[in-house]
Amino acid sequence: MAQRLLDAVKAAAGEREAKAAAGVAQCPQDGDDAEALLAAADVALRVAKRGEERRISVYWGAPLTSSSTSGARAALERLVRGEGLAMAVQPIVDIETGRPHAYEALARFAIRGGEGPLHWFSLADELGMRAELELACLDAALDLMPSLPAGTRLSVNLSAPMLIDPRAEQRFAAQRDLSRLIVEVTEETLVRHGSAVEHIVAELRERGTLVAVDDIGAGYSGLGQLAALRPAYLKLDRGLVRGIDQDAARASLVRMLVDYARSTGGLLVAEGVETAAELAEVRLARAPLVQGYLLGRPGKPWPEVDTEPLERTVPPVAEPA
Repeated sequence: MAQRLLDAVKAAAGEREAKAAAGVAQCPQDGDDAEALLAAADVALRVAKRGEERRISVYWGAPLTSSSTSGARAALERLVRGEGLAMAVQPIVDIETGRPHAYEALARFAIRGGEGPLHWFSLADELGMRAELELACLDAALDLMPSLPAGTRLSVNLSAPMLIDPRAEQRFAAQRDLSRLIVEVTEETLVRHGSAVEHIVAELRERGTLVAVDDIGAGYSGLGQLAALRPAYLKLDRGLVRGIDQDAARASLVRMLVDYARSTGGLLVAEGVETAAELAEVRLARAPLVQGYLLGRPGKPWPEVDTEPLERTVPPVAEPA
């Protein structure tokens, strides 16, 4: 039924591009009354909206009842205190040297039923605890800074509300060297909160922090804000990278974005590279940085890079001077 509803929305849009998402909860396993089922469906919907395909998400977690909601809140409160919260990091690799250029900090929650970060952030949204959970993750990420390997940077993800939260600003102000920190915001954030985000980003940049815009090409059309922001890094949406070796139009778009980033003094990160063929194509497009399971999975600080796929990939021929 959820799929039929999505198909109807897209059909009604005609030639215009339309994206739809649906959250599904089932009775009685996901809730014992209408209010609980709506809450579970809303959590699933938030997960669907954050997913790469942005389509249908079925609630996966403990049933939401009045008592389990209290249990979920208690579990979130433990995470906010740092209990069960750990940070994994994934290398962002210099495609020419094979060395880590930076690491992206990724939250991992070892609590309750093993649900992933999307579930807990969506549940935190539902229970009004998003800011507290995001701050706890930011604290855990910044705790890694003293052990950050020489010559690399640490990239952290922040939502628009957290960017303008004074508590996050206090965390940044307490850091000794912000030049080794990258703050990631999504293209969607730029579109929805353009002027406010641009102001905060300008302040961070004045302090030496580098800025990355994530999910480039996900369909939010934030090109105007992108030009005004002039980020240090452009991170391609995984949807652009997946299967790029089989799509000439997509490969051409990536080459254009590489050139755009270079012309504005930035660097492009091809995110989500999982096959040797994708790596070969992004290398042919002259993407300077790569992130993905092929070269390094998220792990405890600080995972090594698997350089073998790079060694098997032929570098592009140098352009004539």
